[in-house]
Amino acid sequence: MKYRKLTSSLALLVSLLPLTACALSGKAIDGKVLEEGTQQPIPSAIVVARWQGHLASWGHGKTVCYHVLTTTSDERGHFHFPAWKKDITEDWQKNIRPEDVLIDAYKPGYGLPTAPSQKREIVLLKPFTGTRGQRFQSLWRNFRATGCHAAGRSARNLYPLYKATYEESKPLAATDEEKRLLQIMRELTASAWIAEDDSRSTGEEQKLIKEFLRDHLP
Repeated sequence: MKYRKLTSSLALLVSLLPLTACALSGKAIDGKVLEEGTQQPIPSAIVVARWQGHLASWGHGKTVCYHVLTTTSDERGHFHFPAWKKDITEDWQKNIRPEDVLIDAYKPGYGLPTAPSQKREIVLLKPFTGTRGQRFQSLWRNFRATGCHAAGRSARNLYPLYKATYEESKPLAATDEEKRLLQIMRELTASAWIAEDDSRSTGEEQKLIKEFLRDHLP
């Protein structure tokens, strides 16, 4: 009986230890951005790929986005993400179990499709036909949904999407609440450009963000 208890305890301990992976990686991805209904290609759309996985912990664990890339669709609506690999630099990253890649696209004047594509390599958009307020809210929701909070320095790749979304949202913000949300967009856009760097202090990060807002996002 004692032997069984000891074996069970050791098995539990091993299951809670960090994984031994020394790098995170992703395969190349090719696809197209198409207009819903017409299936016509949408050129010059900003396409975002976010790699997500389960982060094991002593508790229940959680899903994290650990890498992000952006690109732009060509005249045929085609987009390409190259394969990538990065070394694990922090202990918590060893506990990530890769699970999925989420791909989204954005272009001014377009919104989410009525129903998402059933194929990862096909991203659908449809022309937006709502009101000013509805457009602002859709931009805000999409802005929030495409975050990648554990991406480290690769979070900088979100800057083109964030900046384009902010610029389309800026003339649409009319109410006090919309202007408040616009300010959050502005600050997160600057944060994406600065990106996370463990060598900087919080004070240095805040200084860089303020300088970037002053010089590039007035």
